[in-house]
Amino acid sequence: MAQLRLKADLTLAPNYPYFAGKPSPLGRCKEIRDEVYRLLMPPQSYTEYPILNILKTTQQRPELRKVWGSLRDEFSKMP
Repeated sequence: MAQLRLKADLTLAPNYPYFAGKPSPLGRCKEIRDEVYRLLMPPQSYTEYPILNILKTTQQRPELRKVWGSLRDEFSKMP
């Protein structure tokens, strides 16, 4: 997951350098979550990130949903 997060940051930081006056990644939980998910889902990531295969194979189950949260203890379920 850390590798995916680093890749996501490299993609997002140039496009979202600030949010509400704070430097990236502060305030970009949703964008980070979506980018990590996008990086995880392609078929080639089955071999690039084999340890995450269990997450990928169970991601269709209804109890597993994308969520994002903030440091203010607020969480939002996303479809």
